[in-house]
Amino acid sequence: MWVYIPMQTPLVGWPFWRVIVLGYLFCLILPVGYLIAQKRLGRIDGLDIRVREDRNRHYPVFFALYVLQFLTFGLLKSPGIVLAFATAYVVNTLIYAFINRWWKISIHGAGVGGPAGALLFLTGGSAWWTMLLFPFLGWSRVHLKHHTVGQVIAGMGLGFMLVYFEFYFIS
Repeated sequence: MWVYIPMQTPLVGWPFWRVIVLGYLFCLILPVGYLIAQKRLGRIDGLDIRVREDRNRHYPVFFALYVLQFLTFGLLKSPGIVLAFATAYVVNTLIYAFINRWWKISIHGAGVGGPAGALLFLTGGSAWWTMLLFPFLGWSRVHLKHHTVGQVIAGMGLGFMLVYFEFYFIS
């Protein structure tokens, strides 16, 4: 997503490389770096954090990273579409953390569903093909015994709907 948005959306007077670098920093490099550090310290068994209850203590860290991302993009006077995406990360992380207190939802599913929802909204539906990834990701999560079919479908569906409607209401 952090590559697609700047390449397909006019970012007049705003270098698209900032979106790519900051997007990857806050949404990939820092979160994965945090998980790798937690694994090396023996606080988690793997990067997937399979046990639902173990996920609860990590959500605040991810939430803080996404708030920092939002603030950074805001201070840099980023275009609205970039702020919309940063807002979705903040809001949706809170929603997934809330759900996780009672039920394990697939964040990998949400990670595919959310960008698909954004792309469908931004392209007027011509990015329908992104949903072709759903069965492959779903199968892998179930096959690896990380989630049930319901958890994967819920993650993908909720991720898709949240981001689609967030973009609808923000724009």
